[in-house]
Amino acid sequence: MASPGLKNSLENAARQDDQPNSLDGDLRELLDMAAFADLNFFVGEKRTMFRAHSFIFAARCSSFTTATNGESIALPHISARAFKVFLEFLYTDVLRHMDDDSDLYALARLYQVGSLLQYRSSLLKGRSGPLALGGHSLSKDLYRLFESGTAADVILRTEDDEEVTFRVHKALLAARSIFFSSLFCGNWKETAEGVITIRDTTIGVLQRVLQFIYTDELQPSAVDEALELIGAAHFFGLEAMRPACEAFFATPAVITPDNVVDLWHFALDESMNDVAKSCCDYMATHFYACTQRSSFLKLRRNLLKTLLQAGHIDEQTATVLEAVLRWARVHTPAGEDPVAAVADLLPPQTLFNSTNKRVMLGIRATLFI
Repeated sequence: MASPGLKNSLENAARQDDQPNSLDGDLRELLDMAAFADLNFFVGEKRTMFRAHSFIFAARCSSFTTATNGESIALPHISARAFKVFLEFLYTDVLRHMDDDSDLYALARLYQVGSLLQYRSSLLKGRSGPLALGGHSLSKDLYRLFESGTAADVILRTEDDEEVTFRVHKALLAARSIFFSSLFCGNWKETAEGVITIRDTTIGVLQRVLQFIYTDELQPSAVDEALELIGAAHFFGLEAMRPACEAFFATPAVITPDNVVDLWHFALDESMNDVAKSCCDYMATHFYACTQRSSFLKLRRNLLKTLLQAGHIDEQTATVLEAVLRWARVHTPAGEDPVAAVADLLPPQTLFNSTNKRVMLGIRATLFI
């Protein structure tokens, strides 16, 4: 990296643009820390040293050829500040203003960075405004790199299908995932050999995880897949992947009478509060359909209480009481009064209503013969 004096003089406000654990935020940190860096640039007359990663240059620069580890590149006629701005753009897609940008665009021509050259052309034609990345965005460039395997330095596979492998980049995986950071920084035999078998996961899950690491994009197509990927987010230390999985459950028709109970339990266990609320609201709106499923009888006591006391169940009182007592038949110890056992679950106004009491007693007589 550049010297501390230069670093402090640059526009540190750029960090405010990044989301925590986002692709550009993780890559900015990778640039700052220079972990796994395999390129050394000596820039300007003072030969200011910058460390960088060949996978970034391979992804974003058309004319860059794969480097050898520790390769040194001299750029004596480029200013250190221009090179800093250039690197920041390669790693984050953030382009900082420079009064004199001739060195910046000299670098864009040298390494054939299409998005920068396109932007330069638009400025020369009198256009202004933010940089239009078009097909050269960071995530698209990195996904093409993932598909091609260019500049990869490790191979991943899984136990369930060792014939399928992924050629990937240690620095990027370590920057984004706690699991891979520990794996690549540790003294593991597999890491030294360059081929690593990931255990306790499937090839399909690993592919989706890697696609997210390279692009920040994830769109589950089914409930089981979304739940599996939330588990993978824990396994790989990729908490940034969770919001995409959770957002899937806001899709219409994802929550159904058949899966709402299991989803509600899962959401609470995983601290997915928005999903848990959606499950509660769904059961309140579709109370009869949900309570006719056998899964309703597995609903946790505290969740049934939350549902009943929310006060917006769209169903007749008698239907609600019948469902509660049916649940109580499964959960009430032998010899105990089921009405008494569920008394604390119901809103107070339900118990003090004499009509409701008679209804409950009639239902009890029918269910507990």
